[in-house]
Amino acid sequence: MRYTSYGFTNRITSNLTYNYGTPFNWRRPAFSLAEKEADGRKIVVIIVRGSVSLSDWIGNADIRLDNNNHSGFMNAQGAVYEELIKLIGNLSANNNTTFFITGHSLGGATSNLLAKRLIDEGISTSHVFAYTFATPRVTKNSGATLTQSKYDSIFNIINRPDPVTLLPGTSWGRYGIDITFTLYADTNNTFADPNWADHDSWHYYGFMQRRNTPSNGHLGGDATRPTRPDLTSLIGWNPTRVLCPVDVYIYDSNGILLAQFINNQPQFINNGEDKLLLHAVGDEKYIIPRAEDQFTLRLVPNDSGIMEFTVETFDSLTGQIIAQKTFTDVTLSIGRQMTSTIGGSIETHAIRLLLTINGQIIGEIFEDGTYTIFSQDNPPSHNVPQTGITNQMNLPITLAILGLVFISMAEVYRRFNKKSEKNCAKRK
Repeated sequence: MRYTSYGFTNRITSNLTYNYGTPFNWRRPAFSLAEKEADGRKIVVIIVRGSVSLSDWIGNADIRLDNNNHSGFMNAQGAVYEELIKLIGNLSANNNTTFFITGHSLGGATSNLLAKRLIDEGISTSHVFAYTFATPRVTKNSGATLTQSKYDSIFNIINRPDPVTLLPGTSWGRYGIDITFTLYADTNNTFADPNWADHDSWHYYGFMQRRNTPSNGHLGGDATRPTRPDLTSLIGWNPTRVLCPVDVYIYDSNGILLAQFINNQPQFINNGEDKLLLHAVGDEKYIIPRAEDQFTLRLVPNDSGIMEFTVETFDSLTGQIIAQKTFTDVTLSIGRQMTSTIGGSIETHAIRLLLTINGQIIGEIFEDGTYTIFSQDNPPSHNVPQTGITNQMNLPITLAILGLVFISMAEVYRRFNKKSEKNCAKRK
């Protein structure tokens, strides 16, 4: 056994056989704990298994915010913490114990929060060392809260082209210090190739064997930018966030439905997992497609309220959002649907949010939530984009009038019921 060969004599394992071949379990992740004595002090090693595939992100878990952290990862770290205490006893009696914590992907996120908890509960940073790999983002806390010196023994090893490290969204963060590198999988499809994709654990392991020395938080890599033409598309993403009670249907440029969120539950269709990453936290829906691919989103309200819709262009090599467009204070009402086409040849600043009724485009919503209705006297200011679902360039006046009446009624409803309606856009 590997544990005994390294001198570990006391060991606890959880679901090692049962869970290692199944999707990540938010409430009971697969993990292993072991301890040993060395030079008069105790050493505890904690290893948390991660995801089998990128689709592990979409289970039926009801993910929300827990003290501004991702509730799924909080549940996972709580399960590991419970077994850790069974192994070592009272935490305060382990001031001379050194903890080494590691995990990949979803296991990395669990490890990140577990290390934070040990530090918050009084274990010195000189006795807690976490090394996480391919770690998604775990918290909506930001800035100094994440990087304060008490968390400087948490190291998150990130392959810049790895899209999972953007999940749930770019507004989220990780505790500790991010150490990046740049290595491209030998594939032009990050999602479809589970063996050598940019997120794969063996891909990380292969790079770490180089033992590069960090420089300004970067470990280097094969090249600043990919030299192979078929890999250049892997550096750009269009992280998209939809906030409030709407169902979302995602179509490719041929009008084929690839994925959907129904009552905040993500689901892939027609091999959509080859093209997209999905995740939901409460009423927040997150979609991460490659920037080179074009998609059309159909937004269908399932309740009244106010919607916020954001699309970004993210350069994974610089870690920067290079463009962003946000539609705020968008009135929602049953029967009033919207559509937006993103990616491909459409620049982020040119993304539009269009109103539809019965599948026909009748108007446009602007960034401040105001809108206009198209008619023969008020045609679109630009060509209405081809959505891949349906398109109506010259609408009958009767349809426009119906749309105007419908939306005006929704606006009256909003003004007279603003205090009581669901303002999801405030819960960021």
